[in-house]
Amino acid sequence: MSHDRETPPDPTLHVLELAGGFLVSQAITILKHCRAAMAEGGKVLMVEVVVSPERTSRFAEILDLQMQLFTSGRERAADEHRWLYEQAGLRMTRIVPTTSFMQVVEGVAA
Repeated sequence: MSHDRETPPDPTLHVLELAGGFLVSQAITILKHCRAAMAEGGKVLMVEVVVSPERTSRFAEILDLQMQLFTSGRERAADEHRWLYEQAGLRMTRIVPTTSFMQVVEGVAA
């Protein structure tokens, strides 16, 4: 998904894998497009790596370094995902663990 394209109107669910690979301003723009197109009761789900605030995991450090080198983005902690959602008029409702290193960051209209 390009950060400057609008999303189709009125979907119930947006599933994204984006925040880490984009600059903060680009991630907010994408989330704002999702919010503007969101149907009543809709959700945004981001499939992301959610790092600890201290970034103590060696794996998280390597992923973060790769993101910075190749995309200008970075991996984010839960509070940073919450802040991104808030900037876009969304409210982060939960982070769902998966059987992989990725988590699902769920949000609804604020």
